[in-house]
Amino acid sequence: MVLDFVFAPGNMFTGDFNYSGFSGTVNFGKPYAWTARPRALKVRYKAQIGKIDKVGSYDPDGASYQDKQDCARIFVAVVNWKAQHGVTSGMTEPAGMWDPAVKTSLDEGAILGYGDLVITQTATGWVEATLPFNWYAKDAANPASAPFSLVISCATSMRGDYLTGCSTNTMQVDDFEWVY
Repeated sequence: MVLDFVFAPGNMFTGDFNYSGFSGTVNFGKPYAWTARPRALKVRYKAQIGKIDKVGSYDPDGASYQDKQDCARIFVAVVNWKAQHGVTSGMTEPAGMWDPAVKTSLDEGAILGYGDLVITQTATGWVEATLPFNWYAKDAANPASAPFSLVISCATSMRGDYLTGCSTNTMQVDDFEWVY
């Protein structure tokens, strides 16, 4: 989305959103009634991906991304958190960014496993993708036997937390399905 002066990439996610002043906080994660430990998440998507034409003022590496190909991202994580994890960005310095492909835990608790898809080019027709899980906690309880939470994030720009990305990117997602 582009307001007259602020670029805000789209993100559909499991969690809650709070907006205050000129900043928003995404609180990731929701309890989920698991039936078994999934091997993967299947999803269909369409995406329009362009070159980065907006760079957030708090992006420490933003200048190096200008005019480079943007990427969209879909990820899923099974977490054992005592609370939701907040990521704040907007007209203030962003805070709380995390990447399940890099970190195994946050202050809220452990990231047990994740699946990840980086979308690097436009797909005008529906594409079916499978995001296999990478399990950090191979011996952790089956999600069905514990109060684990689910995080899914579908972001039109990978650097969206910094308000950096392509202002014309779009993404549609459909048919989320667990693979056991």
